Amino acid sequence: MAQRRTVLVFGDESAAGTRSLAELTAIEPNLASEQDDCLIWNPNAPAWQNLRPGVNTDPSSVAPSDRWGPEVRLRESIRAQVPGGRLFVVKHAKDSTLAHTGSKPSWSPHIAGSCFAELVTAITNAAAAAAAAGDSLRIEAFFVSLFTDDFKLAEAYLAYGANFETLISALRRVVPTIPHCALGSLNPSFSAIPAVVVEPAYKTRIAQDVQWKLTLGRGALTRLSQDLFQDIRILRSSAFAAAKDNRTFDAAAMVAIGDAFGPTVFETPPSWNGAAEADLAILMGDSICEGTGFNSQLPEPLRNALAGVNIWNDKVGGIQTLQAGVNNQTTLDPGGGLHGIEIRLGDLLRGSFPSVWLLKTAAPGSTSELWHPNTDRFFWHAMVVPWLRNMLDQMRSARKKPRLRLVSVCLGTNDVLNGRVDFAELRSCLRQIPERLRVLFAEQGLSSEECRFVFALPAATISPAAPRVMAARQAIAEVIAALANATSVDLNGIPTLENIHPNTEGTAAYARLVFKALADHSGGVPGGPAPVHP
Repeated sequence: MAQRRTVLVFGDESAAGTRSLAELTAIEPNLASEQDDCLIWNPNAPAWQNLRPGVNTDPSSVAPSDRWGPEVRLRESIRAQVPGGRLFVVKHAKDSTLAHTGSKPSWSPHIAGSCFAELVTAITNAAAAAAAAGDSLRIEAFFVSLFTDDFKLAEAYLAYGANFETLISALRRVVPTIPHCALGSLNPSFSAIPAVVVEPAYKTRIAQDVQWKLTLGRGALTRLSQDLFQDIRILRSSAFAAAKDNRTFDAAAMVAIGDAFGPTVFETPPSWNGAAEADLAILMGDSICEGTGFNSQLPEPLRNALAGVNIWNDKVGGIQTLQAGVNNQTTLDPGGGLHGIEIRLGDLLRGSFPSVWLLKTAAPGSTSELWHPNTDRFFWHAMVVPWLRNMLDQMRSARKKPRLRLVSVCLGTNDVLNGRVDFAELRSCLRQIPERLRVLFAEQGLSSEECRFVFALPAATISPAAPRVMAARQAIAEVIAALANATSVDLNGIPTLENIHPNTEGTAAYARLVFKALADHSGGVPGGPAPVHP
């Protein structure tokens, strides 16, 4: 009995595909050709058939459909690693949600008749048909796109990670119990069947609160992908355009997603060949990092786009030229008229480097426990890791090879103000941030050896928590003493609004301190054009 190498493609309408066959042929007519080395289970026949885009690529639809999804490129995407033999696809995807709330069909494994149950039925029937021909199914990967509507449900978006983990675990448990089915792995280095998950599409025309729900959902996926026992890989979507429905992917993006399946499941290392070096700085922290300086009080040249300073803007899923009030804030609405150190620091850095690349992640009111790399779901996984990886991907596409030069961290003030927070958490968080960043850069084949880590010391003038201020400052000093290439800047004496948050003059002073810390570490940064307004 031969084992058929099989991939399960499942999810919501993003996986089903919303684009017509005409849009596929407009990209390249040959993309619509029948594939004799990739077969798809068509439950409406019912039979295994050569995959024909626009003919049998929407099998979850009973009515005739010319829709297609990433399955049209699966066989081609793994050809370098699997040059011979046929690939088999079982697909079940339709307008649905992961959560068992709302009016749409659910993927919950605990509900009779759910999408999960329908997928199991499809696998069962496909395996029976294979057995009738003397074969069995060896399911070697899951390819999942499932988030189009979950972010809208208050009961769903915070539970997205747990619900998704339950779905994948249930599928891994159930598949081996189906007659004539076994689990395997396309990539032998995986300890379990790999699951490749398409990150939710980047939507540019949604409200700020909805954007934040999407951010937390993406963070949940990032957390799962870093769990060594899950064998989940994220296919990041920032470079893929959304369709006009502002929910799913356009035709070109869907083809690109299919092409990315193979490199994702086989973990093809990124290539930086021919890329010019580019200097990258990361800013992270609380409301002091997000900013409380007024854009209206900036010198006029600094209110315009800062040529030579590039910043990641997660709201559009891309890199833009830094401009106050446009893309300089992360969790707050950029139209709020505020800035942190990024404007002045960007201006100072562009006077020293040919080009400057910034990643800013900030969350007002946050304590160190919410930034800790071991904290489930929150800011490390929701912002730092996915935004950094997306930014590195796009820099590579722009033929820029980043070298990490500066990480500025402003945490501790809210730990002081929150009387329940233990400063052991602050020490642990700050110790792990440099270590985890170095690992992330090493995974990408990039260096972080030149990086200077700059931690802000909370102002001693914070009242009425003076004893806690001193304890926090001592905790940060202990971390710095134990780390290589780390230093502190003291927020004491920086002009503030209310003894906590820097005003416009204060953000400038803070930026100069951070820049000086980098310059002292580097023995003076390379010469370049003078900043617009030092």
